[in-house]
Amino acid sequence: MKSPRIIVFLKIPRPGSVKTRIAATLDADAAAAIYRVLIQRTLGALAEFENVELRYAPDDAAKEIQPWLRRGWTCAPQGEGDLGQRMQRAVLDAMAADQEAVILIGTDCPAMEAEDLQAAARALENQDAVLGPATDGGYWLLGLGRRAAAAPAVWFHDIPWSTDQVQRCTLEKARAAGLTCGALRPLRDVDTVEDWREWQRTAPL
Repeated sequence: MKSPRIIVFLKIPRPGSVKTRIAATLDADAAAAIYRVLIQRTLGALAEFENVELRYAPDDAAKEIQPWLRRGWTCAPQGEGDLGQRMQRAVLDAMAADQEAVILIGTDCPAMEAEDLQAAARALENQDAVLGPATDGGYWLLGLGRRAAAAPAVWFHDIPWSTDQVQRCTLEKARAAGLTCGALRPLRDVDTVEDWREWQRTAPL
C-alpha cells in the first residue's frame, strides 16, 4: 500500500490565539512560545516522511506557514466549521486525490515519535482505522483507510469534541458501523502548564 498521507492540524502561534489554558496560568506570549515548541517537536517527528500536508488556521496564514514546509510537503487552510467538519474536509480531499489512507494528527502531543507514525501506517494495512489514544480521553492520532474514510459520520459527526468522551464515542461508533480499529500506545497531550512541565521532566535530552 502506498504510504498514507499525513495531515497535521496546526494553528499559527500568534499570542492570544493558542494554548489559552496555558495562557491563563502564564501569559499569552509564553503560551505562544510553548506552542511553537510543540509544533517544532511534531514536525521534527515527521522529518523522514514525504507525503505530508499542513492544514493551518487561521485561513489567512499562508505566508506564515511557509517556513515549516519541507521538500514535497503541501499546505492548505483548514477552512470553516467545527473540528469534525474540518477533519472531514481534509480526509475527503485526500481521498479525492487518490490517497489510499490518511493519518490525522495535531500538535499537542510532543511524545509522539516517527515510530508511532510508522506503526499507524502498518496498522492500516490490515485494519479499517487506527487510533492513538490520549490519556485525557481524546486521541492524538486518527488513521483511516478508504473503507473507514467512506463513512465520515462515524468519525466526525456527533462527537463531543474537547471532552473526555471523544475516544469512547468514536470507538463505539466504529464498532456499530462494523469497522475495525487498531490502537497505538497511549500518550499525553499538552493542554495545561502541568502537562507541559511533566513533558519537560520526562522528555529525552
